[in-house]
Amino acid sequence: KSPKIQEASQSCLRGKATNGNDDKKYTKSNLPTKICCICGRPFEWRKKWAKVFDEVKYCSERCRRQRGSSKSTSSKDSSLESNFHLIPRKLSTTNMPLSSIAAGVFLSLVPDLYRMDAAKAATCTNRPTSKEIQSVFTAESGWPDSINCEDYQNGGVSTIRGNFRRLDESSDDLFYQTPRFVEHIDEPAVAALTEFHGKQLFLLAKELANDRLQVLDLCSSWVSHIPASAPVGTVSGLGMNAEELQRNNILSERIVRNLNDPLIKGALPYESESFHAVLLQLSIDYLIYPVEVMREVARVLKPNGLLIVSFSNRVFIDKAVSIWTGKADIDHIETVGSYIYCSNSGRNPAASFQLSSIRAIDIFQAIKPVGDRTYMNGCKDPLYAVTARRNP
Repeated sequence: KSPKIQEASQSCLRGKATNGNDDKKYTKSNLPTKICCICGRPFEWRKKWAKVFDEVKYCSERCRRQRGSSKSTSSKDSSLESNFHLIPRKLSTTNMPLSSIAAGVFLSLVPDLYRMDAAKAATCTNRPTSKEIQSVFTAESGWPDSINCEDYQNGGVSTIRGNFRRLDESSDDLFYQTPRFVEHIDEPAVAALTEFHGKQLFLLAKELANDRLQVLDLCSSWVSHIPASAPVGTVSGLGMNAEELQRNNILSERIVRNLNDPLIKGALPYESESFHAVLLQLSIDYLIYPVEVMREVARVLKPNGLLIVSFSNRVFIDKAVSIWTGKADIDHIETVGSYIYCSNSGRNPAASFQLSSIRAIDIFQAIKPVGDRTYMNGCKDPLYAVTARRNP
């Protein structure tokens, strides 16, 4: 371990902040950090901890509940490795060193993940159970009282908060200018995601009595994972590469737009209440303005419209935001739900555009009989969804 990490580990045991700053007038750009005694990940000072931060040892309620378990910080490297999978680096366009991103604390903790071999990446331990997934957005787990929406808010045009820093801070227009006609997940996961979308769209069409749904494929690419038999009228695709969008035959409209552009900041080029459903697939981990994007999704959805955010644990490491990297699957679920929840914060409760009824789903469980986890054989890619509904 480096001296900084050793100091952080000792600080965890002492319950003190690592920066040694006794001045309590913190700013967003200078918040003290500590290392969680359970998961080993760094976390920032929060307003709710203002009077007790020196005594805080755990980053979340989930970790606090696990404090009596057999897990310890000494095993954090192997635990994180089993939950963090990489898209091969040959698909990247940069060799930016790890030290170039100040907010990438996790990557300095476990740099071996950056060049993790295929055998190690094939492990499938520590995946959440259906019961754990279903309990994420419940009062028993502290939801939503445990959320600090400041953790999910980014800065302005010239300031990117630490949670949304990336290894490669160059423009996404450069990174995505080369088309990549590859799937981000394995074949079983591709098939499962396609079937799941089909079932959800059929249920929505039945509920709305409309078999010509208008669908937005947000952060789209060369495939939308929508079955040909789905009850859709139009599918609009918004993505980063024109060649990829052009190859996607299900799209009836194609728009190239960089939602991470600080001048755009997640704004969508569509009229309000344009779509019955929005699909955001395998891309939420790259958004640096996720709360703003969720607000825009609420705006462009029709009343009672459906949002489906799907994700696995495969990433282009260069472009994944630091709040995502190194977290376990269950934490990714909570993070996505928090993006959605916080998109409503600060609004007039009577505002027209709101997202609610947030649910977490194990996609493989949703398309198979309850208790059937045979897809785990061979360590298939995990696949989850967080869904929400636009208010009537």
